Amino acid sequence: MAETYSTDPFNIISSSLEKALIQVEKNLKEDGIDLLVDVALGAGESFVRSDKTLNVKKYIGNDLSAKMLELAKKNFPRFTPICDNAVNINNHLSEQSVDLLYVHFVFAYLYYESFIPQIKELLKPGGYLSIVTTNTNNLAEIHQVLFRKISYFYRDIYDLMDTMPSSTENLAKQAEEWGLEVVEVESMKMPIEFLNFEDFWVYGYKGGWHIQSLDLFGSEFLDKLWTRSLAWLIQLFVKELRYPLRGSTNISIMLLRKPL
Repeated sequence: MAETYSTDPFNIISSSLEKALIQVEKNLKEDGIDLLVDVALGAGESFVRSDKTLNVKKYIGNDLSAKMLELAKKNFPRFTPICDNAVNINNHLSEQSVDLLYVHFVFAYLYYESFIPQIKELLKPGGYLSIVTTNTNNLAEIHQVLFRKISYFYRDIYDLMDTMPSSTENLAKQAEEWGLEVVEVESMKMPIEFLNFEDFWVYGYKGGWHIQSLDLFGSEFLDKLWTRSLAWLIQLFVKELRYPLRGSTNISIMLLRKPL
């Protein structure tokens, strides 16, 4: 994953993170930030941008991948790394110690309904939480055809998406129920077109969007061979899923605040 993380087909990651950081800068540009933490840091782009526009004293970046943290260190050396699963982040930080917390594109890998209340405890009173996530409406047009045509086989794969919010509106409502103030919220919808299998593979596997359901054998060659064969078989019987495949990605972008 670290080797291909910069792959951003359709510019989904860069566009949505740009919007998230604009939300942060609008509300915190004049504030002093003692500690900024990024959960699942990736290549460190968020720190590079934040260091140009925010007054941050200390950065901490978490990622499960040591290779990813090495890549982030090359891009932004001035942060303290935590190599661990994101669900264990509370074991590494004190309660009420974080001024600003980035949680960007994490919910495909863990259950947001337990994770958000968990990391809320890390925020200082008045601290901010920036969230960017896909939701279960992502590529809904394609999922609906799969459910209609091969629901018996497809349901287990779709269940892997249950870790994500159902919509931006529902996530904002839940955040308030968990005692967080909604400062800013935005939904982003972008059209996607897969002209061939390679387009889908770059998006789903190399870009990491469906890595949790495509990484079956631990070998890209075997994973790609299996997925290509399965896709060919499905398309043989389901005309609606033949290329070009068209859908839309749905991204929730919001800035939350822990009350004083």
